Amino acid sequence: MSNFQILFQAVSSSMVKIPFPLFFKGEFFKQTSSLSMYFLVAILSLYGMNAHADYASRIQNSNSGYSIRIDSNSVIEPVARVGSDGKNYYRVGNPIVIDGNSAQVSVSGLVDCVGRRWGSSNTRIHSSQAFHRLFMYVASAGVTIDGKTAYRINNNLVMTVETPIMNWINIDAGMCSYAYVGLVRAAQEFTSQFPVTITFFINEQIIDGKLVIPAMDLAGYVRAFTEPKAVPPFDSWPLSDSTVPMRLAASQLNVKAMCSTQTSSGQASTVNLRHGQLSSIHYDSLVTESIRYTCKFAALTKVRLRLDYVTDGDPQKRLPMKDASNRTIYSKLDIVDEQTGATGTDIRVGIHSNRTIYIRSRIQGNNADAGSYQGSAWLIATFD
Repeated sequence: MSNFQILFQAVSSSMVKIPFPLFFKGEFFKQTSSLSMYFLVAILSLYGMNAHADYASRIQNSNSGYSIRIDSNSVIEPVARVGSDGKNYYRVGNPIVIDGNSAQVSVSGLVDCVGRRWGSSNTRIHSSQAFHRLFMYVASAGVTIDGKTAYRINNNLVMTVETPIMNWINIDAGMCSYAYVGLVRAAQEFTSQFPVTITFFINEQIIDGKLVIPAMDLAGYVRAFTEPKAVPPFDSWPLSDSTVPMRLAASQLNVKAMCSTQTSSGQASTVNLRHGQLSSIHYDSLVTESIRYTCKFAALTKVRLRLDYVTDGDPQKRLPMKDASNRTIYSKLDIVDEQTGATGTDIRVGIHSNRTIYIRSRIQGNNADAGSYQGSAWLIATFD
């Protein structure tokens, strides 16, 4: 069940000043005072002429933007690329080029030309004073592949990004120049920043032909205009304030499989562990489901099984389960090998023709808020 999605559910119940002369008399006082006033007016006028005016275009609905989908029938490149860490990485399909023409990229949404603002209220700025940047929202994998920084999608999937806009860069762009408050443009009309090329790689070859890819925020493209022309003073940017957000769509990559799987919960690629209704005052529940691998290996083959999920600040590194109000309880997850009893979130087993493993979830605690709590994790099976 490489990359099986594992779903969990529990329901709890019950629940600058310029001084003027002060001691002059007669005409001399009047003349000096007049000169001083003129000097002050001149200073203020010059200051107004040099005021900064800056704005960036912003998506209206932060859930729209670029959506990137990996082709489910993408071929895994058989020849590995060696990363800067000395490990092998296998390219998934062809690089995806975001240029307005890719079949694997869709774009939606409307953009307010005058979105985020700083400086004065002037927005009539020339297209030659446009700056562009792509802000990344996924963590660096700490490795480069083909000389490019890799970003971590999950434990077995990384991506590289090739574009000149990883830092602020000045590129002439007419869309949203000379703007005014209320001017709206379609996200698909923003093209001066293209191309952006994304390439996906897996760390390890999977055994059962399924690579589940979660939906997630990847990056945010920002277009800003500054007067006078200067690099915007920001090195971070909220996704919701970006000009066009960039996201990875949920998908499943199908590759040549050496193993098939069967789950006790009856679904092909998902195991549901349902804790049912529990008391919110005191709860302690253990639920287990099985996954059986049937493989076509010629000999006993070492396989690595590991659970992948996003943790928070919990010192025990348990799976966070959230309710509709974003309140949290935790599940302790384990993989259990039926034959050896080996237990943990990352284990190694030998498989020749078949093997059964269990996924175990335990939630326990006291005085939780009543609600329906859910969480998900992925089981990744790769050649060891």
